[in-house]
Amino acid sequence: MERAQLSLGGLLLLLFIITIVVVLLVVPVKMANRRGRSAIGWFLFSLIFSPFLAMLFLLLLGETNAKRHERIIEEEELRNRYRVN
Repeated sequence: MERAQLSLGGLLLLLFIITIVVVLLVVPVKMANRRGRSAIGWFLFSLIFSPFLAMLFLLLLGETNAKRHERIIEEEELRNRYRVN
């Protein structure tokens, strides 16, 4: 009976660790999408090297020029929509 409890505890620990790893791999993917970068490429980078290293690089790289241009246009449209004449 005690052995079954240990294996259940081990299984729960394994599921917890897998959940943490999946969350850590999803964060760089979301960051890459928001910055206009390749989600698959950054997923592979974080899988091979480290999710923390991928997040750091994404923070340092920032947005792509195309994504920055798209964001500026969206902000300008919002300003024009809510501007009081």
